[in-house]
Amino acid sequence: MEAGVLQEPERSVRGARSNLTARELQVVELVEQGLKNRDIAQSLGIRPGTVKIHLKHIFEKTGIRGRYGLALSGLKEKGLLSMPAA
Repeated sequence: MEAGVLQEPERSVRGARSNLTARELQVVELVEQGLKNRDIAQSLGIRPGTVKIHLKHIFEKTGIRGRYGLALSGLKEKGLLSMPAA
């Protein structure tokens, strides 16, 4: 597993998530459920390309890299995952 995925971002994920739009939060929730872009698009009634744009903005705002890191941060925030001690 890539070390950067599990490292704590410089800014708080919770604080960064508060800067997300309602639609971006919906996309995050669906990514955390393991849905693919195509499935997220169908669920939200948007195009897969729009999902990619939302994900790009989410990654920029949160400082998280990749959908795997996004899903892990969501599990951690919900208390379902504890981060190993460094």
